[in-house]
Amino acid sequence: MRVLYIVGIVFAFFFLIIMAAGTVGTAEEKRRYRSDYEYYDYDYTTPQYVESTYIATGISFVYFVFAYVLYILSLIFVKTTAARIFAIIGLALTLIMTVWGIIVAGNARSISFDEVGGAWILYALITLAISIIGTVQSFRYHNQQRAQRQQPGWPPYNQPYPPYPPQQPYGQGYPPYNQPPYPPQQQPPYPPQQPPYPPQQGQPPYPPPPPGWNR
Repeated sequence: MRVLYIVGIVFAFFFLIIMAAGTVGTAEEKRRYRSDYEYYDYDYTTPQYVESTYIATGISFVYFVFAYVLYILSLIFVKTTAARIFAIIGLALTLIMTVWGIIVAGNARSISFDEVGGAWILYALITLAISIIGTVQSFRYHNQQRAQRQQPGWPPYNQPYPPYPPQQPYGQGYPPYNQPPYPPQQQPPYPPQQPPYPPQQGQPPYPPPPPGWNR
């Protein structure tokens, strides 16, 4: 698309020159025809300015085909917002100019190109500006694509980030309820409890009460 947009800049520049020359040339042909034929209304041959109108509109139709191809390919391959907006604008203007060119070519004797050539000149200026903007956008998109290929960890351009892995249902992956969360120790963390006094041999564990304690 970068090369095609650069070619579009060149074609738009030459189209502008040709349409300006066609407008001036048609006006000159009309003036010359009317000065040479005082009774030109009775002349049934095709005047020169009518032929100039046919030639100018025919050249514009060839350029319109190139413009359609350029803008449609731009919508497909240059995935930036600015490039898509200007491509849609270019397609709409080209469609309008195509319809207007058909009307002018069908009524070349009553509508000469010098009367409507300003519309073609304005269209050529707009398409030249769109081609320049499209060239900048295509280079920018190419640089973004190259940077993403050098960083494979990033998601593709204009694509959402990959979703997180599915979570396990609640309670799975954890120790069962009422079970120790840690593996049992081989030895208890504290020494086993011992009686406060070791048992005496032949004696009760506590000394007998003194005599007369229950009187």
